[in-house]
Amino acid sequence: MTSGDLFSIPSAQFIALTQRSGKLSEEEIESVFNQLAPLKPEALHGAWGGGGFDTGHLAHSQLQDVKWCGKTFHSADSVDPVIIMKDGKRVCEETWGHARVGSHSTFAYASNQFCANKTPLIASRGEISWHCFRCDDI
Repeated sequence: MTSGDLFSIPSAQFIALTQRSGKLSEEEIESVFNQLAPLKPEALHGAWGGGGFDTGHLAHSQLQDVKWCGKTFHSADSVDPVIIMKDGKRVCEETWGHARVGSHSTFAYASNQFCANKTPLIASRGEISWHCFRCDDI
């Protein structure tokens, strides 16, 4: 496999997006995201770290302001969507509330989504999303 072949793999394309600086268009992110295979909700269990893409959306700067560093999936019905570092420990930012995971399909793709209970937030999660990684993998 050549390096050119590697970047034809959706996960490699997504990782390349995470390494770019500056604003990205939603269309650019979506074109890669829609190619990623969805994970089953049970595969999301555990502590995840991550970052966001600057598309100009207000939520990006809000999450940067609170120093968002990831999510914790306790179960499909119990997700802490906004984890911050406090006194060197990962803690749930309670003002953003909690969430649950469900599967969602459209004519274009299938994904898992979580829906927060305090903040108007529905986030889709594919095989790789928001350059998230399992915290126990680092």
